[in-house]
Amino acid sequence: MVDKNLFVFKKMAYAICLLLVLFFHQGCTPPVKTFVKAQSLQNYSGNIGTLNTSQQNLGNVLLLNTRTKRAIFLRKLSVNESDLDKTPTITSTTESFSSELNISFDADIPNAVKVGLSSLLKEGTKLTVFDYSRITVKDPLAVVRGGTSLIEDLKRYAGRNDIVFLFVGSVIPAKSVEMSYEDSKKTDLATNVLKYGDYKFSITYVSNEDLKRVTNQAYAFFRPVPFRISLDQTGTLIISADDQYKENLSEYDFASALE
Repeated sequence: MVDKNLFVFKKMAYAICLLLVLFFHQGCTPPVKTFVKAQSLQNYSGNIGTLNTSQQNLGNVLLLNTRTKRAIFLRKLSVNESDLDKTPTITSTTESFSSELNISFDADIPNAVKVGLSSLLKEGTKLTVFDYSRITVKDPLAVVRGGTSLIEDLKRYAGRNDIVFLFVGSVIPAKSVEMSYEDSKKTDLATNVLKYGDYKFSITYVSNEDLKRVTNQAYAFFRPVPFRISLDQTGTLIISADDQYKENLSEYDFASALE
């Protein structure tokens, strides 16, 4: 009888030992610090608009050289208050972040785990804009056509098929813009901790510091209105909407596009 009880005791002790090992491995091991950075935020374009890394203002007119991939500031046109539409402040909006991510870890983990987690992060990373509104020019082409000095500047480029023109017809001020991970697999919303396999990862979005600088220095986003030009038989400049516009602004150097 004593031997049987001893056998049961040993089995229970072994089971308790296993549970303690699992507890300390799963619950007490600190999460792996994981750093996520956007490969580039330069003129990142999402559903809400183009991230204003180039500090554009309402009324700016830009020239895009599609051959050299350079953006150039031409003029800032004045816009009357009566020509604007302004929305009330919107609490927040969230959309998927579609740019490439650079992901690094502060510990050695199996490559398969790295690949799996990186895939999750790329699928689940969101961009959220908080407390924002839209300021939009009601008739942007009318403002462009009314810019007398601009008309003379534009005439110099008539006939060029490597030039695209943009008018900043809408800007979006916001309190803040943040990247985060949103998915059912997140285990702790408050600390941004994600569980994957036998590991836990503490996610830090390094790019949030860059996003904070953008929102502090300028409008958070802008929306460009593309237009094209031509000359009629009398030499009068014709300005019309560019329905063929398809440029990716993140590919352009905006160093010369500042006011």
